Formats: sequence, C-alpha cells, structure tokens
Amino acid sequence: MNSRAGEVLRVVCASLPLVQGSVMEELLAMRGEVSAFNASQGLRSAFLYSSGWVFQWHEGSTASVDKALRITQADPRHGRIRVLHRSLGRATLEQSLQIVTTHGGDKPTDVARRLFRLKQSEALEGPVRPDELWRELMAPRHAGGGATGESLLVQSHVVAVTSGSSAAVDLVRSIGQRLGVPMTYQRFATGDPRSADVGAVYVDVPGPLQVMRLHALSRRSLSHPMVRLLLRDLQCALLLLGDGADASCALAGDVGQLLHDLTLRPSLRLAAGASHLAEAARQSLQNLSSDIGDVDCGMLSRASPETLFASLLGRRHGATADCRID
Repeated sequence: MNSRAGEVLRVVCASLPLVQGSVMEELLAMRGEVSAFNASQGLRSAFLYSSGWVFQWHEGSTASVDKALRITQADPRHGRIRVLHRSLGRATLEQSLQIVTTHGGDKPTDVARRLFRLKQSEALEGPVRPDELWRELMAPRHAGGGATGESLLVQSHVVAVTSGSSAAVDLVRSIGQRLGVPMTYQRFATGDPRSADVGAVYVDVPGPLQVMRLHALSRRSLSHPMVRLLLRDLQCALLLLGDGADASCALAGDVGQLLHDLTLRPSLRLAAGASHLAEAARQSLQNLSSDIGDVDCGMLSRASPETLFASLLGRRHGATADCRID
C-alpha cells in the first residue's frame, strides 16, 4: 500500500484469547501500559471484548501498527490473530485508547457466524470502512434472534433513550422483557486510568423489514467517543426529563451538544414529570430538530412495536399519528 498525505494504516483484527476473571477489569488494568506504548508510537487504538472474542482496531503509521500486531501475535494468550480489515485512509479514532465490552446472550460461535456474514456482505457490496465494521462488532443486532433480525438488508432505526438517572435503563429493560427481545449490556472506558467507565444497554425491537434499536444511555456516556460512533445514524432521541428542573436543563444541554457535534437533526421526544420542564427543553432544542413531540413513559412501556415505531419515529417511519400523547 502506498499512503498519501494525511492517510494512516487502519487495521481491525480478532482473536479468541484465554481470559480468566473479569475481562473489563483486565482491559482497564492494561490502560497505562497501552497508552504509554501508543504515545511513543503515535498510535491510536480501540479494544473490544464480545462473547469470548477480543477485537483490536489500530490507526497510525505502517510501522507502528505492524509493531502493535507483532506484540499481540507474540502473546500466547491471544491465540491465532485474524485480520478483518486493513486499509489506508482517514483516521477515525479520536483518542489514544478506547475500550468497550459487550455482554449479551451470544456464544463465541454466534460471533464467528456474524463475522462470516460480514465477510460475505463485503464480498457482495464492496469493502466497508473500519468504523462501519467496528459498529457492527460492538453493537450486533438482536431482533428476536431470527434470520430477519440478523440480516444486513433490514433497515435499522437508532433511538437514543437518555436520562440523568436509571430511568432510561429501566424503560428499555421493561420494553425488552415485555416484547421478549434480548438485552445487551455495554461498558465504555477511555485510556485515562483516572476516569471511570460508563455503561449502556440496548434492545432491538423488530418490525416488518426493519428494526428499531432502543439504546439506553446515561448523560455521562453521551460524550464518550465510542458512544458517539454508535449514534452516527441517530434518528430519534428520547429524553426522560423527570421532575427536576436543574437535571432536565442539564440533560437537554448535553443532548443539544451531542447533536451539534454530530451535525444531526433527529426527531426528539420529551417525557417530563411537568409540562413546564418539557417546554423548557423544547425551547432549548428547537433549532436542532423540526420534529419534537411529547410522550408518556408509561404508554411506551406498554406499547406494541407498531405504536413504538409511530410514537418515536413519526414521519421518519411514515407514520401520521400525532406524537403528543396524553
């Protein structure tokens, strides 16, 4: 490969390592060592653990990336390394080191089958960018576990459900349990050993030839680079504003900053304990969306998939129903 100005080598690889104990704790423990190595090499990396597999994404000079791969290959804990992607292009990783773990009901063989399908899709449709591949790896689709839910041809709608408390997780969990769709848990961390990791959960609600990803995210997680990578195709943000004015204002501000940074204009849905809190959030966010509506969390927790699609996605789903639900 002959690089052009501004290009870096981008490599994504996979292995089935021998891991004992908490994977997240092991990855967090190596942050200092990896960050120091990356700083010395001008390298940026992301690590992902998912159902027994460890994935690595490196960006930098050819010499620095190949050196990192040689170190991994020499480590007997990693076993055989499979290169999933290797290309020259624009760098995507924003920080020296980012770490993600994904925990669901998958077995290592499920991940292997997913990798095979991704390879087939790439052969038919052409090579994907490393960030596109990484999003598929760290947030696999689980719409009832059927073939339709796993198909890459199924249209996916991304809905971020966020709050300043556990309300987002509680709502998404209740919807997943009632509809019988599996829940996937995630943890995100940066390379700074002093920073705490943040969590998220998601469920995939199936519809005819489409899936709606409900991703429960805390306020603190909205600024994490890997979370923002997952939200690049965000089509709706549901803000659970609660009853407190200060917390509601802070949540609206953080969501507004997220949308500004991502240059997105998704639908916005507001669930508040008092009408004046929803109105204040609407005024704060009115320049970031042309589709803002009020919803009731109790209704959403009991709604059918069809009602969820109509209430949250509205015109994006082709629905004509009024999103203001009393």
